Amino acid sequence: MRYFDLHCDTATALYDRGETLKTSTCQISSGTISHFDVMTQVFAVFSKPGMSDEDCYRRFFKVVEHLKSDPDLPLHILSVEDARLLDGDAARLDALYSEGVRILTPLWSGVTCVGGSFDTDEGLSPFGFDVIEKCFDLGIIPDVSHASRKSTAEIIRCAEARGTAVIASHSDSYEVNPHPRNLTDGEAKEIAALGGVVGICLHTPHLGDEDVDTVLKHIAHFVNLIGEDGVCLGCDLDGTDKLPGGIKNQADVIKIAEEMEKQGFGKNLINKVFYENANAFFEKRR
Repeated sequence: MRYFDLHCDTATALYDRGETLKTSTCQISSGTISHFDVMTQVFAVFSKPGMSDEDCYRRFFKVVEHLKSDPDLPLHILSVEDARLLDGDAARLDALYSEGVRILTPLWSGVTCVGGSFDTDEGLSPFGFDVIEKCFDLGIIPDVSHASRKSTAEIIRCAEARGTAVIASHSDSYEVNPHPRNLTDGEAKEIAALGGVVGICLHTPHLGDEDVDTVLKHIAHFVNLIGEDGVCLGCDLDGTDKLPGGIKNQADVIKIAEEMEKQGFGKNLINKVFYENANAFFEKRR
């Protein structure tokens, strides 16, 4: 089976634990990776709560060095989650890009130097607008997951003005479960209209239930709303331990495909959600 996942926090977890993928006690390991014939994993470097913005920036390079030294590292894309590590200096994006970062999740929680996250009513700061514009200049894709409604709308407007795409790497449907971290139908349709994609997150508070069937409800809702070419997976492994029943690690994600087939989703759609849609999105940007 082919698998493309738009978001995990495992790189940071491996660094914190001093582990490699071979010795990993995380939800992703060389063992779980071996279950897939072809896979691409987006590894996010997370700005850890409690650390200063400057310390998060310095730590980014240590996490990336640790990840890239791993002999079992699969085909991958780097992202940054919580751009407060820029600490008011948009030029730092040049260094992140040089390290391979191609996705930037500008916000995570609260109000930062970039702007307001999902748990606030704030939009982008002036610096935040500079960050988004520089992302477009460099070829880094902004990710609206964790952004406030206002920040999301402003990021989408910036993308529209530039004629380019944004994504929601790990966000579920607000219509299925009205959690403030989830995307409204309007937001999802605007992302799709720009050529972006939405990754389904497995964090059960966002899904609204612990049953795998709930994952399918979010997939079906977005497929019906934005079409079968816009829906992917962004499981958020090692970003949460609150996963649907029966899913303990990356290998268990295959159970979602099995359940989709049982419920008549069709193999073509399953292949699109699990691999083809995300792969096609990034192929257009190489």
